[in-house]
Amino acid sequence: MSDSMPPLSSGRRHHVIGRTTGLSSTVVRQTAYADGRLSAPVAGGCNGGGPRGREDEMTRWIVRGRDAWVSVGYLLVAVAFACVPGTGIQWRAGDPARTLWVGVATAVVLAALHLCRRAAPGTATLAGAVVLAIEAVLTGTTSVGGILIQSDLLYAHVTARSTPRSQRWLPGLAAGCLALAVAGLLLADALPTAVLKVTMLLLALGVTLWWGVTVRIPLARAAHQRERADLIARAARAREREAVTAERLQISRELHDAICGHLSAIAMQSAAATARPPEAHTAGDLQERLVGIRKLSLAALEDMRIMIDVLRADDALAAALPRDWAQVDTVIAQAVAGGTPVTVTGRDLRDLAFAPDAGTGAYHVIREGLVNAGKHAPGKPVTIAVTESDEEVQLELANEYDRAGGTGTGTGYGLIGLAERVRWCGGTLTSGPEEGRWLLRARFPRVRQEERVGA
Repeated sequence: MSDSMPPLSSGRRHHVIGRTTGLSSTVVRQTAYADGRLSAPVAGGCNGGGPRGREDEMTRWIVRGRDAWVSVGYLLVAVAFACVPGTGIQWRAGDPARTLWVGVATAVVLAALHLCRRAAPGTATLAGAVVLAIEAVLTGTTSVGGILIQSDLLYAHVTARSTPRSQRWLPGLAAGCLALAVAGLLLADALPTAVLKVTMLLLALGVTLWWGVTVRIPLARAAHQRERADLIARAARAREREAVTAERLQISRELHDAICGHLSAIAMQSAAATARPPEAHTAGDLQERLVGIRKLSLAALEDMRIMIDVLRADDALAAALPRDWAQVDTVIAQAVAGGTPVTVTGRDLRDLAFAPDAGTGAYHVIREGLVNAGKHAPGKPVTIAVTESDEEVQLELANEYDRAGGTGTGTGYGLIGLAERVRWCGGTLTSGPEEGRWLLRARFPRVRQEERVGA
């Protein structure tokens, strides 16, 4: 059984906390590989400095100390059995004194190998089998204590190094050994003594394999469950990051549009001021225009600062969402100050009641429509027609459409982004020329009268 199988395809190793049984009952940490194999049980936590690293190191030393005491316990039991004549499986007659000191030496060597059952269970198991064979050759006896230690080494190897392939044939091997052992015990009177002795070894082998496979199954299941939980957690974190990134991008796009609106208003107001002859300006008029330009500049700087904070922050800033419907009067006033006459027909804009989030979308429609009118039809009047039904509110912005006029060099991406934003808010947006005018028409769900009263 190879100990150099490739790790999980994700490049990460997944640790499983299990508990071994028998005399070596300790909490262990194992590594699960993609083929279902578990590494040798190792006590531990996360490596690293600081209090957590020192605590994990102390835990490892405590577990190692307990393992050493378990091995010492096995040694004492094996030595005690070696000191009792006739307790082993005798293959042939031998010198009792030689059997005693070879049995003690075998117990010492196997106990030393037992200390390596976590780091190298396969090597320890193979070496233990060789030691037992040497004992049988030298003394004609296999000690009971040696069989106990060797059984625990085999158990550690099965639980730590079994692969999916071995898991398919190990249960069959264990069942075969147990079946032969039971058959031998049932036919004890008819079988030779040597066969009965082999039956005892088969019984020990079958019980060890069966117990190791039984313990290995929940460990493998725990490894798969931990891998699945880790994948689910990583997928959830990825979805969370995607949601945060999408929200941040949405906010940055809206702030970008807001900054462009402020700069466009500044350009329109300054253009309106420079279009008139110097003697036509009064000190008060210039002061008013400069104050308006300063306010727009400060607003643009504030939006830019918020956008930088949004892009730098780890989490999206909900507070950075752009202006809402309550500030629509400010947008209209800025357009008028920039030289674009604005007329509102139908319902008063301040009396409109939108569904949640629809007010923000409506604000963007008014702002984008007035900014585009100032770019492509400077100085031309804009009409905002407001109609309201039981289910929706319609905003229609109309201005004279002259393809040859205007100074705008827009690419149309503003209207594409505006349509997407309106769709996010639950509305619809259409735009285009109609009878010599450019129409921008948006529909939004409205708040019912009973909902407004309840609020």
